Amino acid sequence: MSKSPYLSKEAIEAAIEKEAVIPNAMLRDIMVANPQSAKENELLESLDNRLIPMPDYMKADIWSGLEITSALENLESIKSYFTRKASRDHRFLVQHYMTDTLDEAASKQALTQLLQIGLKQEAYYQLAFQHLEDGNPAMGEQLLNTIPNNFELNGFQAAEFNSMMDYYTIRKQMQQNNQYLNNLSETQLDALMEIATNGEGIAKGYACSILNLYGLCEFSYDDLKNLTVNDEWHASDKAAEYERLNKAKAAYQYLSISPNPANDFLIVQLTDTDLSVNTEIKITKTDGKMIRQLQLNTKQSETIIDVSDLLPGSYMLTLISNGKLIESTRFIIVK
Repeated sequence: MSKSPYLSKEAIEAAIEKEAVIPNAMLRDIMVANPQSAKENELLESLDNRLIPMPDYMKADIWSGLEITSALENLESIKSYFTRKASRDHRFLVQHYMTDTLDEAASKQALTQLLQIGLKQEAYYQLAFQHLEDGNPAMGEQLLNTIPNNFELNGFQAAEFNSMMDYYTIRKQMQQNNQYLNNLSETQLDALMEIATNGEGIAKGYACSILNLYGLCEFSYDDLKNLTVNDEWHASDKAAEYERLNKAKAAYQYLSISPNPANDFLIVQLTDTDLSVNTEIKITKTDGKMIRQLQLNTKQSETIIDVSDLLPGSYMLTLISNGKLIESTRFIIVK
C-alpha cells in the first residue's frame, strides 16, 4: 500500500496470486487504492480464479476505478504525450531525408544514422530494408535479428516481427535472383499469400500490395491502419457488468456514507444494527496510513463524524467488527 497509487499491473497481479497472505478484503483495498486496476481486464477476470473468489460487493468497489483517473495514469499520459511527440518528430526527419535531393549522399548517411536511433521496431524495419537496397542484405538481416533483444514485444508485435522476417527473406531472394515484382515464381507468390492471409502488421500490407499486381489480394492500407488487438471484454459488456456489481453491492451493504464528497462532516449510516458491540470505524488514506479510529454504538443507525480537519483528497472508511473487516468504502474531502 505504501507504493499506491503507483502500483504496476504486474505488482497487482502478484498480489492477486498471493491468496495465502492477501485475503479478498485486503486485496480489494489495494486495488481500490490503485484505480487503474479497474481498466485491466486480465486483473478483473483473475479475481474469479482465486480459491475463494472475490464477492461481487467487493468487486464493485474495485470497478468504481473506471470513473477515476489515477495518479499513475496521469504520469503515463504525460509520458505517452512526449513519446508520441518524439515519434512524430522522428518520422518527419525520416521523411525529410528520404525525399531530399539536394545532397543525396549526405541525406542517405543522415537517414541511416537517424534510423539507428529509432524509438520503435518500425525504424529497425526501415533501416534493414535500407541495407537491402544498398546491397547489404546480411547487415539488414542481422539488424532484424536484434529486435527481440532490444524491444519487449507484445503478442501482436511478435507476430508482426515473424511476418517481417518472412517478407524480408522473400525480398532478399528477389534481389539475389535479380527479379522484378512482376516475374515472381509460384513458390514466392504462395509465400506472400501466406503472409497476407495469416501474417500481422506492416509485412501483411507489403505482401498484399505485391499480390495486388497479380489480382490475388484486396487488402488495403486502410485495413492495415485499423489493425487492433481484439479485446474480449467490450465497453458495453463492461458497463453492464459494472451495473450488476453495483446492484450486488447495494443489496449487501452494511454501511453508507453521505455526503460524498464531504467538507466538514460525514454521516455514517449502519444498515445492520445487529453487529457486535465491539465495532469500530477506521479512516485511512489510500496508502493505508491511519488517520482516525473510533468506536461505534451499533444500536444507533447513524453516526456523524467531524472531518473538517482532513486535507482534500481520497480516504478509505473501514467498518470492523470483532477484529474482522466487514466493509470498506471510499470518500473524498473537498474544501
